[in-house]
Formats: sequence, C-alpha cells, structure tokens
Amino acid sequence: MVHGQFTHAVQANPFGPILYLAFTISALVCLYGYVRGIKFDIGTRSGTWALGCLLTAYMVFGIVRFYVTDPNQYVGKYWGIPGLSTNTPQTTKKAATTEDPPQPKKTP
Repeated sequence: MVHGQFTHAVQANPFGPILYLAFTISALVCLYGYVRGIKFDIGTRSGTWALGCLLTAYMVFGIVRFYVTDPNQYVGKYWGIPGLSTNTPQTTKKAATTEDPPQPKKTP
C-alpha cells in the first residue's frame, strides 16, 4: 500500500487500506493532541462498540476467506516466488546417503 499498489493491497486484504488509513489518522491526531496537551481517549462507549464491530467484521472476513479461497491463487503471486504453486511437483536433488555412494571417476 505504501508503494502505491492499492489494487494488490485490496486484493490481499480489503481491510488493509482501511486500517492503514485509520491508524495513520489516529497517530496524527494523537501527535496533535500531544503537542497541544489534549488527551486522545477512545475509551468511550461508542469507541468501544466501534472497535468491537471492526474486530468482529475482520475476524468473520478472515474465517470466511480461509474456507472459501483457493490457496493456489495467492502462492507465488503475492509472496514473490515465481512459478511456485501448491499443485505443482517440486523437483529436488536426491540427498546423498551411505546406501548410494558417489561413483568413482573413470580415468583414461
């Protein structure tokens, strides 16, 4: 989001840009209050309800997304690993063991 990739930020998590802006505004308001000597208090009844509703919506969204989203859609695309997918076989070299000693080199 900070780099201007808003569409990727919203696709990865729709709450991300909203929370980023909310926390940035909150930090600026707190800084303003600190400079002016004003206390920034969200411990009111309406502040508690708003925070509870936001937390509930965020958790419900996360749980629904967990069960609905195909993991192959995001692996590699957002983690920056090209070609990595959970449904493609990974090719790895066989580890050397004592049962498979290296073959001696033939000399001419």
